[in-house]
Amino acid sequence: MPGRPRLYGRGSTYYHRAAVPKDTAESYGTVEETFSLRTKNRAEALVRVRIEAARIDRLSQEHRRALSRQQEKDAEAPLEELNGLPGRR
Repeated sequence: MPGRPRLYGRGSTYYHRAAVPKDTAESYGTVEETFSLRTKNRAEALVRVRIEAARIDRLSQEHRRALSRQQEKDAEAPLEELNGLPGRR
């Protein structure tokens, strides 16, 4: 669908389609989010794609934060072991 990011039609049904950010794709398990918006009405699809795009963006940010927290935790562990401190796991 030209002019509307993340919205495309297959047959008469509209779908949300978005790439997963490259920095999280490996841990996310896929490179693309694609799912039906469960409507054949273009006006309804335009409303739903905006809602779903915001939801997917929020999930992506949460995933990125979780990765960051895990990387920080992993980076702290070797220092604690070198200093003779017990791990926090």
